[in-house]
Amino acid sequence: MNPLRVHLIDDHALFRRGILEILSKWPEVRSAGESETVEDFLDSPLSRAVDVLLLDLSMGEGLNLDRLPEIRSRLPDLRVIALTMHNKPVLVKKAVNAGVQGYVVKQSPPEVLRAALRRVSEGGRYLDPELSESLYQLLLDPCRDDPAASKYAGLTPREQEIFRLLAEGLSAEQISRKLFISRKTAENHRFRIMQKLGLASIAELVTYADELGVI
Repeated sequence: MNPLRVHLIDDHALFRRGILEILSKWPEVRSAGESETVEDFLDSPLSRAVDVLLLDLSMGEGLNLDRLPEIRSRLPDLRVIALTMHNKPVLVKKAVNAGVQGYVVKQSPPEVLRAALRRVSEGGRYLDPELSESLYQLLLDPCRDDPAASKYAGLTPREQEIFRLLAEGLSAEQISRKLFISRKTAENHRFRIMQKLGLASIAELVTYADELGVI
């Protein structure tokens, strides 16, 4: 295996520093870089020299997973490993379907990340052993639906955005200011989201979002 050029995107500076320190001890890693955001990474001229990207899935206001098409279009040869705290089946399946070649949860020991780097750099795929058997079955059976995910997929992009903001604890007033819409519009979106998902309270919405792995 040729020495790898690895890059990490994560919005937590201490976590980035810890991962880079680990990578620096592995002889198969030629160099390791870091970025706080996808924009910082793509704007860097060094991005074209990266072999494997370690991508945190959820940062700030949304999912980095939604940026994968852009990353792919600009860097088609780049291999991507999701390095995230999320182990929810729905999000893992979404990541695999979006084209990540590896999936590692942050709770795993460094040896798991090392195995993922080796496997992915050789053209294969890697799923963290921490993931349950039920998850493997979900990934292997494309006809098997998750009811919660199906309902969430039925929301419009704007409703999904507001759903995530509600799950993060923002009020209708705060959402209206953040998205530059009226409070009434924000409240109407909230009502339709709750109705479509069959939820009776914000507490249920937060639980629902946690099950989906979007917060």
